[in-house]
Amino acid sequence: MSPLRARRFEADVFHLVEPSSAHLARWALAGPTVISVHDLVVLRAARGDIPWSGKRWWIWRYRWGTRQLRHADALVCPSRTTQRDLRELCEVDPDRVHYVPLAVAERFRPLDWEERQRARAALRRGRERVVMHVDTGGYYKNVPAILRTLASLRRQGVEAALVRVGVRMRHEDRALASDLGVLAHVRDLGVVGDEELVRIYNGADALLFPSYYEGFGWPPLEAMACGTPVVCSNAPALAELVGDAAITAGPEDISALSAALGEVLTKRGLAERQTRRGLSRASAFSLDRTLDGYERLYARLAGGR
Repeated sequence: MSPLRARRFEADVFHLVEPSSAHLARWALAGPTVISVHDLVVLRAARGDIPWSGKRWWIWRYRWGTRQLRHADALVCPSRTTQRDLRELCEVDPDRVHYVPLAVAERFRPLDWEERQRARAALRRGRERVVMHVDTGGYYKNVPAILRTLASLRRQGVEAALVRVGVRMRHEDRALASDLGVLAHVRDLGVVGDEELVRIYNGADALLFPSYYEGFGWPPLEAMACGTPVVCSNAPALAELVGDAAITAGPEDISALSAALGEVLTKRGLAERQTRRGLSRASAFSLDRTLDGYERLYARLAGGR
């Protein structure tokens, strides 16, 4: 939105949902402004903390945008991790940075027994166990670790297959899967609708999510809400999100990831325990909690109105 158009609006509080619109807080909006900052993955990549595949000019542009954040009256983050990153990496007043966790949508839930069995039958081939991954395409999602973990599992005798949702594998990832001998056991479903995504979560035996970095971690939360056991990296935001409801390991620790995933896939008692913990953990991320956090922040900025 252009500053000229933004000046036409009147409100007690303005809420910009992404940092790329932060310049409006400085030049256009006549009122208290809140800006949501989901993550600072680009700034972490610029420091060399995580892999980066984008253009260098995008880092420059992103830095310019984040400099405008200091003109907001409040910045809201979905995790304590992003809250700390914002205070560390950006020139903002720490007192203006607030934590409001996001909510998992109600559609992410365990299906009834018959629906779950149908979902599993649609994903499985023979006796194989289904490992799921959701990918938005960033290199920090760490697809090579997923493929190496799958190969390690199969070498251990675990009949595992990988079902991927979202952005399809790059050429180099397909080449790696071929070199590892697991390409035939990878199914790339691409982007799917919301209801189909719920069915895939319910049909999978586990979610594997060894990301290098997250600002929140939607797939682990959605999987837990569907009753699917989670194995993920110990990246700070993910560790914060899952607590003791998932098994975590270093994003490059293939031995630990494959050992954890192998136990979840082969030990029914462990999988059931992780399912119970995951459902309990996901229930804490309710819409009421999120709305209450925003309501309190808006009221504070609007002077109680």
